[in-house]
Amino acid sequence: MTIETSIRLRCNKALEKGWSVGLCRTPDDSTIKLFVSTKTPDLIKIDLNKITSRTFVFAPYGSGSLAYAIVPDYYYENEFPVLEKDHLLNDALLENEMWHSSSEPLNITAKEQYMAYVEETVKQIKKKELLKSVAARNMCIELPKQYDVLNHFFEMCQQFPSAHVYLFSSSISGTWIGATPELLLSCTNGLLKSVALAGTKQFEDKTPWSEKEKQEHYFVEAFIDDVFEQLKLQRITLSEIEEKQAGQIKHLYSIFTWKTKDEELKKKFHKVLALINPTPAVCGLPPLEAAMFISKNEQIERRFYSGFTGVIDGTENTQIFVTLRCMEVIHNKAILYAGAGITIDSNPESEWMETTQKMQTLGLLE
Repeated sequence: MTIETSIRLRCNKALEKGWSVGLCRTPDDSTIKLFVSTKTPDLIKIDLNKITSRTFVFAPYGSGSLAYAIVPDYYYENEFPVLEKDHLLNDALLENEMWHSSSEPLNITAKEQYMAYVEETVKQIKKKELLKSVAARNMCIELPKQYDVLNHFFEMCQQFPSAHVYLFSSSISGTWIGATPELLLSCTNGLLKSVALAGTKQFEDKTPWSEKEKQEHYFVEAFIDDVFEQLKLQRITLSEIEEKQAGQIKHLYSIFTWKTKDEELKKKFHKVLALINPTPAVCGLPPLEAAMFISKNEQIERRFYSGFTGVIDGTENTQIFVTLRCMEVIHNKAILYAGAGITIDSNPESEWMETTQKMQTLGLLE
């Protein structure tokens, strides 16, 4: 049995019963992890002292350290069961997969509406009310008749080996799928990590990065450094700024690393998460003012876009990522989400094009 067939069978069986499913493949790793819970996910605080078993989490935008948790009754790595329970298998493939669905959003962003939003954001920056804000939008598309969300997941695993590819489905969230380039926070082998990721260009563009894009990245770096200083966690390293490819686009990218005792990592992880989420890469600066501006002026509900998702597994292998390059599947439609960092030098037409390029990562737009 192939990995794809095994996962399809188990997902179908879970969905047939109305259970919750979390599926992911972390960057530069071939292991696909499937979490299935018979219960509706609870909203919990991501506290490494209290989450004692491997757990899949997904959080809406602006949730701080709170997330919905799929604590698995069944857990698989590739086609192999890890929990000591009966295999979750079905005798045959279902003809129609019954993925959880939510209501279609009332507001879909028109181009003129989005460009006016960007113009208003630039005005606020010029008035020194903001340093930066992230303007998000969405788009509704009809899915191809033969669209299959699991096929899409495996295609993105192949296409984006360095991304975190994810799929989650529950009565709380509906069904979301994406491939994000941005680590939010991780604990691996006792090291705490985060990244600054900002600025966007076409991958083939060899021209120097603009001052606007460099400034965007600097804002995120300074914000992350400040969070850890507040919590008295001393930084070990900050990597050199590099380029990171994400589909047909690329970003500026640098990695922060901290080291401290295991007990302190467990104690402070949720505090770091509460302060760092959302970062200026998805919200803006100053954080409170940007969040209030977005709440007042943005015409869409972000829902799980620009929240976070990942796996909590103690201080040895906890990895959570910003929920970017994503879409929500609603029956035969999809709602695609993207945002652009707005600074004093932003151009509304350029920001519209940037969000379109980000949506194209999902492979459903021409």
